[in-house]
Amino acid sequence: MMWEVVYWVLLVIALVVLGRGLLWDRAGFRGRPKRRCRKCWYDLTGVDGDVSRDPVVCPECGRAHKTKRSMRKTRRGKRWILAAVVVWMLAYGASVTPKVQKSGWGAAVPRVVLVASLPFVSEEPGSGMRTLMPYSVTTIKVSAFEKMILDEIEREWRSRPFSPQKVQSEFGWVSARLAFLLARLESESNLCDGTTAKGTAYQCLISSLVKADRAYAFEEEWARSQNEIDISFGRGFGIDEPVYGRVRMSTLVRDIEIVRFGDFSTTYSVQAKPNRSGFSTGNGLGGVSGATPQERDQAIIESNRWAGLWNPQDDSGYGMFDSEFYPLGNGYADANGVYGVSVVFHFGRYARNDQGHIDRDADPVVVHHERVFAAYPIDTSRSIVRDSSQELKDWIERSFDARLCVEYNTREQAWVPVIQLEPTTTEVWNGEALVFGGYVRVLEVPTNGDEYPRNEYMRGNHVWWGWAARTPSSNEEYIEITDENGSPFRVEVHQRIWPDLIASNAMSIGRTGQLSPNTYVVGRRIDTSSKMVVVFEANLSNQLRFGGLWGDVVYDGTLEFDLPKWTRYEFEQYIVNGIAPTHAFPSRD
Repeated sequence: MMWEVVYWVLLVIALVVLGRGLLWDRAGFRGRPKRRCRKCWYDLTGVDGDVSRDPVVCPECGRAHKTKRSMRKTRRGKRWILAAVVVWMLAYGASVTPKVQKSGWGAAVPRVVLVASLPFVSEEPGSGMRTLMPYSVTTIKVSAFEKMILDEIEREWRSRPFSPQKVQSEFGWVSARLAFLLARLESESNLCDGTTAKGTAYQCLISSLVKADRAYAFEEEWARSQNEIDISFGRGFGIDEPVYGRVRMSTLVRDIEIVRFGDFSTTYSVQAKPNRSGFSTGNGLGGVSGATPQERDQAIIESNRWAGLWNPQDDSGYGMFDSEFYPLGNGYADANGVYGVSVVFHFGRYARNDQGHIDRDADPVVVHHERVFAAYPIDTSRSIVRDSSQELKDWIERSFDARLCVEYNTREQAWVPVIQLEPTTTEVWNGEALVFGGYVRVLEVPTNGDEYPRNEYMRGNHVWWGWAARTPSSNEEYIEITDENGSPFRVEVHQRIWPDLIASNAMSIGRTGQLSPNTYVVGRRIDTSSKMVVVFEANLSNQLRFGGLWGDVVYDGTLEFDLPKWTRYEFEQYIVNGIAPTHAFPSRD
């Protein structure tokens, strides 16, 4: 309060002194001559001459005056103006003293000066990563000037995560307009790179203005369109094969919470930077001894360069940008023969209730959408054959055993029923990789050969298995091949020493093979003897993505496996009372 009083007193004094210096010595004011030389201020009242005919010449210095206005110029008091500036500086100092005492000397810098300095801030990766990151870089330094700018701009951003309307912004109208104007002169890569000092400053400032509703509609629309999206592919795809790719993204406005893209079957949550707590260097040394400080810092910078995406309904953990391949849709060839996939991204935020809390029952609010085209390589040697023959059906049902067990879902914090398959053979179907599965149902069926009635005790989403497939490892071999356009690209060569069985959900929801109990079937009886079976119904007409699995052959039909360890009574006990039999738990027969 005291400093505010001092500020207003000094400001009034500064205005009075400034008025004295600017307006006091006017021609004809308080006894001053009505006509004066504008150069030496000699009194021209008695000098003969009419400016309408000839200029009036000053007898003192010889300056010629062609108009009456030139002889009535106001003389400015430079010393008074300088004194006014000094007093105004003292007033400004009094106004920022409380902020300086609280936040340091950087608070004394006018906000418009901070904004005007942003184009000159460092663009070096890592220069914006300081104490806010779990792992700070050590080999990249920032100047005291850049540190001051980051501290001042980030302070307001850190104070408004949950109550933006309650934070009084220090950036006025001029500073806000200047910030958006300067941001438009920068590239998307500079604005969206949160590891640089320039990118961090722009992200914090623009995001703060947008969240506080201090941006015009056209400014907010432009800011939300500044998204850097990178799509890459780990291999070539067959012509009829669904396309999967690695998706990396970074946004200018830091309030994006969800994103949907590709086949739109999943809404991914956007994790705030940094996107993971660990890191690894290019030589695999990570944070252990042996990695140089430069390698360590580069690994940290890369791990924080992009936002993290994960499926909140999936219990498999956080999906990071460098380990997840997402379904992007079906590719196509353009008029030039370039194979690519057009991916639409919808950026949004969770809906809020009146108290500002996330409303899980409401649909998310989409704040921006854009389309990205990515060209991918075609591997003409890849093709998928659909096989619904009885021979293949018998081979699959003979070569694998089904098991219904319970696994702990950390997302739901509960034990959930899961279907698993175990191979009973080491053979491969005709030497080819095989994909099979589909929509899963657990049924009670008669054993006398009748098809009906069938009681459905559990059901789940589409789950697929790949037999004889292998995931890439660190020592995979690569070969260079060319597509039909003659463009080279690298593909992974998997040396199949033994077959592997890989399971994957089609939509990445919950545990792989997770089921939902059907309470309506409890109490129903089949008059004849019965058994429990699990049925997989493949429906390839829906163009499902097979969870990212690929094989030479896809079984297109219905499979049925017995569940000999489960009885009707055990199912009813589990559905009604949540009591699972002993054989359903992990590591138990």
